[in-house]
Amino acid sequence: MEKFEFVIEGPAVSLRAKKSKAKRYQKWIKKVRAAARKQWPETMPPSESKKITVAITNYYTLAYVPQDHAWNSKYRKIAVKLAMEGVKIRYRNGYYAIPDQPAEQKDAARLLALAMRPSVPESTRLLLKVAVLPPDAGRKSVSIDFAINPGDLIFTDGPDQRKLTIVDFMAVALDKKLKESGVASDTVDATMRLETYKQVMQTGFPGHLDLELKPGKYVLRLGAIDRTSQKIGTVDVPITIPGPETAQK
Repeated sequence: MEKFEFVIEGPAVSLRAKKSKAKRYQKWIKKVRAAARKQWPETMPPSESKKITVAITNYYTLAYVPQDHAWNSKYRKIAVKLAMEGVKIRYRNGYYAIPDQPAEQKDAARLLALAMRPSVPESTRLLLKVAVLPPDAGRKSVSIDFAINPGDLIFTDGPDQRKLTIVDFMAVALDKKLKESGVASDTVDATMRLETYKQVMQTGFPGHLDLELKPGKYVLRLGAIDRTSQKIGTVDVPITIPGPETAQK
């Protein structure tokens, strides 16, 4: 049996839909099968006699920081267990404890841009908190505030007991066809006094972007990269930009 995977954008169909919403489920299956024939590798096209089976799958991104900091390149197993019964899960079985390699800071912008593509899963090496506000009567742009978990960043020592770090922030707006509709970016080259550093360790490393968009529905992919470690964090946030009359109310 030939097998391959691809992604179809659209409203999620839960496992319960099989029973409670049969029409919606069958419509989704028909859509997936039609897309499968278009996406099928040319080296093994499906014949009319072959049945294309469909499995409904939900993807979740889980991240954790290992307590074992001995980066000895040995293989470490991972186990994911669910409290829910009657479902099957597939996940990465493990990883090699390979230490981070020195990276060139000049590559940061390119690496972050790659991570911002809609086809790339969310990155979790930097844990982000974001606050997104749509335009209103007093502001024409989308306001985006970041707070990065400071434990994920590398701070170096500067003169006068100051702490140094460089972080690039980026926001990309995607329309319903996943086409790029707007981009904003900024680099924070921080030189912090000890008091400011202590506050950041409590509240998170901040960043801010403003992004102007036309009225409509979008998905914002928000991301950041630590130039020193090359660690990246991204998160997707849906947003609706109201028309001028709505924004003025």
